[in-house]
Amino acid sequence: MKKQRKFQRLKNYIYSGRFRTRLILLLVVLPGFIFTKKAIKADGIELLPEGELMERLESLEEDPAILSEKKAVLTLDGYPLPYDEDDNIWYVAQNPEIGAWEGVPGLGGRDTRLYLLDDGYMKKKQDSIREGHIFRAAVVKGNAYALTNITVSGMPVISIETRDSWQPEYSIEDIDNYVFNSETRYLGDITIFHANGNSGTYTTLENSAGNVYRVMQAKVSYHTRGNTSDNFEKKSYALKLTDKQGKKKKENLFGLGESADWKLLAGAGDVTKVREKTAWQLWEEIADRQKNVSEGATAMEYCEVILDGDYIGMYQVLKRLDEDTMDLQDTDVLYKFLQAEMPLDEDIRSSIDAGYVVCYPIRIRYPKQGEGDLSQQWEPMRQYLGAAYWHIDFEKLYSVIDLENTMDYYLFLEAVSGWDNACKNTYRIARRNKEGETRILTIPWDLNYTFGDEFTVEIELGKTRFNPDTRQLYTEPVIRQLFMNNAHGEEDVLREKWQDYRQDIFSDGHVLGLMQENMEYMQKTGAFQRDSERWPMLNNDDDLTKIMAYEKERLAYLDEYFR
Repeated sequence: MKKQRKFQRLKNYIYSGRFRTRLILLLVVLPGFIFTKKAIKADGIELLPEGELMERLESLEEDPAILSEKKAVLTLDGYPLPYDEDDNIWYVAQNPEIGAWEGVPGLGGRDTRLYLLDDGYMKKKQDSIREGHIFRAAVVKGNAYALTNITVSGMPVISIETRDSWQPEYSIEDIDNYVFNSETRYLGDITIFHANGNSGTYTTLENSAGNVYRVMQAKVSYHTRGNTSDNFEKKSYALKLTDKQGKKKKENLFGLGESADWKLLAGAGDVTKVREKTAWQLWEEIADRQKNVSEGATAMEYCEVILDGDYIGMYQVLKRLDEDTMDLQDTDVLYKFLQAEMPLDEDIRSSIDAGYVVCYPIRIRYPKQGEGDLSQQWEPMRQYLGAAYWHIDFEKLYSVIDLENTMDYYLFLEAVSGWDNACKNTYRIARRNKEGETRILTIPWDLNYTFGDEFTVEIELGKTRFNPDTRQLYTEPVIRQLFMNNAHGEEDVLREKWQDYRQDIFSDGHVLGLMQENMEYMQKTGAFQRDSERWPMLNNDDDLTKIMAYEKERLAYLDEYFR
């Protein structure tokens, strides 16, 4: 009777739907299997039909405690796989574009053996990824076994294990850190599994079929980030990769370029999850077109994240803008605009007298505090604010900005309806050109409120509302007026540049195509469904009809406006 109950329980497990279909998956890499008549075998793994799986477990005792030793249970070539403890699911990353399973003969664990139930999905890799399929499995250790689940993501998966935390304390004299870096820091380990083939400084694993799989491990310091985004239950994070001694460790994640500082953006305010990625893609294309000056484009990729044994959803990885990623020289200055209100001249002079690199809402991000002449570092910003705000002088403004960049930013901001990016959420660079003149360039940041989305104080709307009005203008009035004056033919050049960009970068087909491609990627990787089920209160919506209709009408209006 006991034996019958045991096998009925096992059978119920195999076919049950009690394991939540939110399928909090990350990445599971299944190595190249060898097919036999009875089972599909690999080092440490066997794929078995139901009857044979039951036979293998017949003489063993069930002991779920095996899984509590998760670091010793399932690994990929020695790297612990991401594991969601509440849902008992292990995650494997796979490239959804490749039909063959990627990885190495190394999926297993210390002193364990893995049995997978043969449900036919091993022959349907891409279907298993898109559908968020759960592979039923048994882990055997000694004379005991535990039932578990494995699922496959088409995205890179990030696993973070927190080991410690600390609260930074800075003196008021160190005003930059005192104001902006006081969040609780969490310290731990980060492992990234990436099967999508992008370049990067990973450990490269290659199986006999020649398929490449990449794994990166480092120490990490992280904290929550964002102002508005911190109101959401799904948090965004800032990451700093380090070595074992705590020193910065630059890595090239997902082919986005080397950096030690990265952002994990939750995208909690955007029901489609395509806005910020699409906006960054467009700015990157504009920056690539610019031959005269570097416009500091960054790039963004999607991933899924497990934090301390809890699947926390789909995120967007973004490289931080800093002196390294923007290739700044000793004579350059990097400013960040945090809000739209501008300081007065006396405010900046007070900051200089106090030795501060902050004059709210402007913050000097490079050079660092105590490096160089602070008065000289603030001077380009004083010249800019003086001409644009304190005593409006269009001729002076014309001489302190980089005109090509200003036009690019103007057109970009209007094309993506950058509600939150006219003055605030921007980086400004005072960069010396080939003629030895210092010019101010504008670089976007935090592009979540775009393509019709706006911030609202109404909590029931989740701090975000969609405004269907496509005839609003978003560029700073002083910049619009500079071009309308057309003293040097600026308006004519702006119009020509718009018409040029409308042929490709801002064409209807290209912009809407990027949105559609991003949505299709999230769907075919299974990540959009998982994120939606993990955070139902965010009301994720994969129907792009509204945003695409908005953008098409918006671009048509801008054709009229720039004419």
